[in-house]
Amino acid sequence: MKQKWEYKYLVRERYPDQDEGKWNIDISVVLNQIGQDGWELTSVVPRVGVLRGNSPVTTEELWVFKRPLPE
Repeated sequence: MKQKWEYKYLVRERYPDQDEGKWNIDISVVLNQIGQDGWELTSVVPRVGVLRGNSPVTTEELWVFKRPLPE
């Protein structure tokens, strides 16, 4: 039988002009919690960026997770 998966995602944001550009989510805490529930990180996709001077700054990331569905 072919393995079936379920997926979840979270969006992590930051605003470079505010709060020293800190992310709104402490990802180390979230990853440990999600991992304990059986979720595996499959990808991180930068979704929005801005220029600060001549340097691009990522302001949003999409984190995608999957875990096997019970058979």
